[in-house]
Amino acid sequence: MSSERGYVPPEARDERIGPAVEFTNDEDLVSFWRAFYKNDGWNFATPEAEELAAKKAAQTPAKNPSRFFGIRDGDAIIATGKLEIQIKDGEKHGYLGLLTVQEKYRGKNLAKQVTGIREKAAREAGCTYLDTSVRANNPIALVTKFHEGYSIGRLEFYDENDETKGWFDLSKPIDGETKYDAKAGTLGELREVRLSDLPSIKLLLESGWVGIDAKNLGDPKESNSDQWELILEHAAP
Repeated sequence: MSSERGYVPPEARDERIGPAVEFTNDEDLVSFWRAFYKNDGWNFATPEAEELAAKKAAQTPAKNPSRFFGIRDGDAIIATGKLEIQIKDGEKHGYLGLLTVQEKYRGKNLAKQVTGIREKAAREAGCTYLDTSVRANNPIALVTKFHEGYSIGRLEFYDENDETKGWFDLSKPIDGETKYDAKAGTLGELREVRLSDLPSIKLLLESGWVGIDAKNLGDPKESNSDQWELILEHAAP
């Protein structure tokens, strides 16, 4: 078990489930990757193949300093999250990745707990920005990130020959102040582009535009990206 002190906001406490903690020993890291693969829907040919993949991931040296967090229910890890410290343009960024929650535990604020302990660790590490990624075909998760103060700076495709599938890179200042604040008014020209039109979005992002919000064209619970528009802003010079 981890020796790190756990973090759980008061409103999210559940006596049956442990707090968010950091995993540091080899056994816990293998369990972390095993849980991540399960929660994220990976399919392995055999249990042995899954175990081999988890051990390989746990033993592979990280490109940047990384820490692994999660939540247990008993001995089982049911939620995961990674913090990777990156240096960009001379500033320290905390990249929040690998966030998953086992399906039957969703809706219990576990993702919020895992995010909270990683943000706290990023602050303590001296990060000035928080970064994360969201699949381009997941408008509900994207809206959540916009509400948390993130903005989109980049779009990448999983396959350069397939411009229908990719992910957005998002960032926000760790102090919570962002110039892309809808309540403060806009800074420049706005454009709305269908969220499914990834080639056009990529061109705009590479031309200095920033994704700041998303608008649903019908049912706000609709997860089809063709029913959403991405709102982008180009700051005035």
